[in-house]
Amino acid sequence: MKIDIIFANFMGGDILKTINNHSLKTFILDLKKKDKGRIVSNYGGWQSNYLSVQENVLKDLLIEIEKNLVPFGQALHLRKEFKLKVEGLWANVNGSGAVNTPHIHNRSILSGVYYVTHPENSGNLKLMNPNLFNHVTFSFMGKIETFIETPTPFTTNNMEFAGLPGALVIFPSHICHYVLPNLSKEVRISISFNTTLIKEVKKEDHEKEKINA
Repeated sequence: MKIDIIFANFMGGDILKTINNHSLKTFILDLKKKDKGRIVSNYGGWQSNYLSVQENVLKDLLIEIEKNLVPFGQALHLRKEFKLKVEGLWANVNGSGAVNTPHIHNRSILSGVYYVTHPENSGNLKLMNPNLFNHVTFSFMGKIETFIETPTPFTTNNMEFAGLPGALVIFPSHICHYVLPNLSKEVRISISFNTTLIKEVKKEDHEKEKINA
C-alpha cells in the first residue's frame, strides 16, 4: 500500500549577524524598569506589553524577520498578492528559575522568537507535536516506556531548540510550545512575535474598485 503524507508541520531557524544585540538589551532592560509588563505564559519572568513597530531600535530586526518570512510564504504557496508580515512583538526577560508554560498563539499564522541573549543552560524552546497520541507512554514493571523504536517526523513528540544569541526561530502559531527553566544565574532576553497576512493591492486594481463603486 502506498502511504501519503497528508498533513505536515515545519520550523525554520537562522542566526542573524547584523543585529545590534547590545542596543536591544539596553532598550529592553530600560523598558522593564518602567513597565510592569503582563503575565501570559511567563512564570517567574517578565514579559512586556506589545512593542511599537515604530521603535527605531527594532527597525533592523523587523527587516530581518520579514526577510526570513519570505521562504515560508513560498513554502505555503501563498498567492503573489499576499505577504506574511509581523503583526505584534513583545520582549521577554527570564531570570534564574523562570519558565514559559505550554501555550499556543491564537489569531496568528506563524510565530517566532529572536534571542538577544541566551546564556548556557538558560532554558531551551520545546515544540510539541500536535498529535497527542505521540505523547503516550506506558508503564512496564515500574518503568515508563514509549512504544516507538525509532522516532521519525511522524512520531517525534517534542522538538527542542537550543537558542543562541542572534538566533531566530519561526514556527506555525498553532503548535503548542514552552520554555524550559532558566538554570543559569544570568537573564535570558528574547523578543517574540506573531504574524498576519496582508494583501497588496496594485494601484490600477484600486482605481478599478473606485470606478466600480
